[in-house]
Amino acid sequence: MNKFNCALLIVCIVLGLSGCGNDQYSIEKEYWKTQKIAERILKDPVSSPPKQLESAVKALNNFIKSHPGNNLSLISEFNIAQLYMIKEEYGKSRIQLNSIIKKFKSSAAICSEAVFLIGNSYEKEDKWDMALNQYELIMKEYPLTAKGFDMPIYITRYYNLKHQPEKMVEAFQDAIVYYKALAKKYPDSKVSFNAHFMVVQCYSTLKDWPNAVASLNIIIEKYKGKVPLDGVLMSLSVIYMDGLNQRDKAVATLKEMLKDYPKSRMVGVAKEMLKKAGEK
Repeated sequence: MNKFNCALLIVCIVLGLSGCGNDQYSIEKEYWKTQKIAERILKDPVSSPPKQLESAVKALNNFIKSHPGNNLSLISEFNIAQLYMIKEEYGKSRIQLNSIIKKFKSSAAICSEAVFLIGNSYEKEDKWDMALNQYELIMKEYPLTAKGFDMPIYITRYYNLKHQPEKMVEAFQDAIVYYKALAKKYPDSKVSFNAHFMVVQCYSTLKDWPNAVASLNIIIEKYKGKVPLDGVLMSLSVIYMDGLNQRDKAVATLKEMLKDYPKSRMVGVAKEMLKKAGEK
């Protein structure tokens, strides 16, 4: 099973899409038979004839019809889209993915994966503007999914890979706005906590150390006494030491971390940093 299918299987488990007890083993055997047909195309998409694609899609569709609601049927739905995409039949891939979105419209996790792959199909056709529209749709409609949360950083990586530094910086600035809005919309939640951290990551990548420090201090102010902050204090000390060259503040922060979190797994690193800073 490839990484894509593994990710989908995790989604299925979370959503409770599974088989029916004793029947599941026989369903899995049937699925692997259909998957074998698809694997021939995946191994050699260029040389595989059109009839082989038709045969694989037909087998997967028959499996889906025979086992509605099973997690392997959902994976099969995505496998069809994947086969079309690897054969560069992007229009058919998008039709399949839009069918998945319609069928599973109540599941943000599934829909976000499908929309993401639609975006990927446009990327493969070198149609970035259309791909970006799909990625921004994920951010708007499915912000609490894994894809929705990661999408702003995905966009920055695209511009980095394409050697477009000005657009990359702009994308990071957009990401900061996005994560700050998420943190504000879902206060005192895990989403808010993680969003604050993403703001720090964005500022740090831009080497905007003052704003990175300010963002870390916001986390400390909001979450002190609620969650462990040893990692936050360590990040703050590193920025003081290496980013801002403010040794005294770095030392004070490291000592605070050691005092508040004597059993932290970062104790050794903190002590080593203090030693290098000339502290005993």
